[in-house]
Amino acid sequence: MKSESLILQKLDQLDERIQETNDRLEQGLQETNGRMEQGLQETNGRMEQGLQETNGRMEQGLQETNGRMEQGLQETNGRMEQGLQATNERMEKSLQATNERMEKSLQETNERMEAELQATNNRLEAGFQETNKRIETGFQEMDTRIGKLENNIINGLAPYFENIEKHVDEKAEEIKESVESHDQILDTLSSRTIRHESEIRKFKKD
Repeated sequence: MKSESLILQKLDQLDERIQETNDRLEQGLQETNGRMEQGLQETNGRMEQGLQETNGRMEQGLQETNGRMEQGLQETNGRMEQGLQATNERMEKSLQATNERMEKSLQETNERMEAELQATNNRLEAGFQETNKRIETGFQEMDTRIGKLENNIINGLAPYFENIEKHVDEKAEEIKESVESHDQILDTLSSRTIRHESEIRKFKKD
């Protein structure tokens, strides 16, 4: 009986120790869970803080990058505008120089053409004057030759015209005599005709 009571007592003690152990385990688990939850909360807080700091640094870095990019773009645009302006100035200078060369060349060409035209006009005028002189000289020579020919013709034909006039006068006298003879014949015929007509009329009456 004593041994059974001892066993029961020991069993009770063992149960008590097991219960105490279980209680300590539960308490340890609760404490561990509490510490884990607290550690997780602290970790989450640190992570959130780290993420916020990282986001802040990233935003700051992006802003700085955007600022540098904008500044770089502005500088690039400024250099491009400056380069375009310099190019335009060079092109304007080049065009102005080209225009000046073209104007000078055109002026020189016009001057050469005017000089050539003037020289041509001078040559033409000189040729015209010489031609007019030759024509005038020719006319004068022709007038002289014509005057001489007229004198020669007049002097040479005068006797001939005198002979012609004499011959014409002679022929006119002959024709006059012939006409007078014909007139006499016509008068005679006319008187005879009148007489014959009167005789005929008288004969008809009888």
